[in-house]
Amino acid sequence: MPVVYLMNFELRPKPGYVAEDALLASLQEWVSRRCPDARTIRLDEPFTDTTKDNSILRWEPFQSGDSILAEFAWRHPHVDAPQVTWGTTVSYLHSGARLRLTVRVANTGPEIGQTGALLTTRPRLLIHLGSFFTIHSADGSCGLTSEVLTASDLPRVVHWELMWHERTRPVLLLTPKEDGSYVISPDQLAEEFLSLAKVYTIQHPNDTFVLTDELRRKVLSCFRGAARIYLPGLDYEADPMKHPLLLPHALSASERRLKVAQFLAASTVGRFKDDQHLLDVRNHLRDLRAAAYSSQQRERIIGLEKQATANVEGSWANLVGENEHLLADNDDLRRRLAEAEDRAEDLERDKRALIYQLAAATSQDGTPEALALPEPDDNAEAVEIAGEMFDDGLLVLPSAVEAAAKSPYRFPQRVLETLQILADTARLRAGGAVEMSLRDVFRQKNIDYRTGITASTSDRHRSQYEFSHDGKTYVCEEHICLGGGYDPASNLRIYFTTRHKGEPRFVVGYVGRHLESRSSS
Repeated sequence: MPVVYLMNFELRPKPGYVAEDALLASLQEWVSRRCPDARTIRLDEPFTDTTKDNSILRWEPFQSGDSILAEFAWRHPHVDAPQVTWGTTVSYLHSGARLRLTVRVANTGPEIGQTGALLTTRPRLLIHLGSFFTIHSADGSCGLTSEVLTASDLPRVVHWELMWHERTRPVLLLTPKEDGSYVISPDQLAEEFLSLAKVYTIQHPNDTFVLTDELRRKVLSCFRGAARIYLPGLDYEADPMKHPLLLPHALSASERRLKVAQFLAASTVGRFKDDQHLLDVRNHLRDLRAAAYSSQQRERIIGLEKQATANVEGSWANLVGENEHLLADNDDLRRRLAEAEDRAEDLERDKRALIYQLAAATSQDGTPEALALPEPDDNAEAVEIAGEMFDDGLLVLPSAVEAAAKSPYRFPQRVLETLQILADTARLRAGGAVEMSLRDVFRQKNIDYRTGITASTSDRHRSQYEFSHDGKTYVCEEHICLGGGYDPASNLRIYFTTRHKGEPRFVVGYVGRHLESRSSS
């Protein structure tokens, strides 16, 4: 079963709440949203139950001395694929003064990175817990509200948090639009990304200039209503593509935020670390619980035998006793099977965690290689991101975005990567660091670059390569070819100019289908 979310938390009851009462209320509210017929969860009553929607609920509380172990498992079929089962396991440990919660989500679908793999976001249980507890993960507090940053806060956050080499938690930074409003409520964003990222909100549009100054490179910054995910491993020379930028229209789309949240949820598995002491305590309590449950079963059998012998004739009593023996044995087998499944899940969890940690250790940004960073949804978004992210090397005209929106090209991430190469080349050339022809530069990067159009191209066709913006006209005849053949879904052209007078940047006028020429069909 691929594990798609795995985290440890420390819980601290808010004033006026008793820890175990708050836990039971949170579990009940969480389960009842989907299973209103679910049994009442009590600290002194274990159960295994099946609800009307075919969810299987197992509740196993146990107390030994001043330690409490309470474990809840919820399995249910996937809504759109009944053959796939989701499983969420919640393990609560109250040992001494510490309240520890482990939440694990897995499913029986394909492995992460394979076609059809199913991902999740943060469990909704955490929102219910947040009403009663303050929640802390291994890498910081997990609040239901966003933390607001002013200009004076940004140097500290950039230098001592974003750039901290030991940071393990992603940071999600939301910026205001030019009118001071936000594309999405900061607190809604904090709730959606609870435990997945630390959510910060910049207070004033002008403060984003401070952010850019502190990051030292505009290409790493964020502004004008966009949001950015700063993953662990950020430094001043970081590849900006490794830290996803969400432009306002993408940020406003719930399905796009969902994809980012799913990516971050799956990333929790790679950085999961258990506290060995608490793990030993938990396993010890599990062994004591198993022994206690077995003892209760034996006492139950003896009691039933005595009751049957006292109230009915011997032969009937023997029959009843044998039947009760069988029922008790069946219950005991079910319990032992459930315990074996728990043990197997623990081993599988440890295996997956090791696999993810190994993958993370061999990747440059600490993200498991099986996970793909969130990519642009379409070509227009890819071009817009490039225009925002690489505007020190590229001037992307509105005509390029408009053309990209009409293109059926299937690989928007490749468009963005190619535009990044264009921007990098423009910056190097402006700094005098390019000592070979552009054709050779692009050839080294396996990019098919054409210097212009043929001399025989008619005036009518030549006019297609002229693009106007802010009172200026740019002739973009140089182009890059992505893909081959005539199918616009598998080939695309980026038309630009490196020769506009007074403009050191490359100007991108068109991204999309092959423009007409004398040789075009």
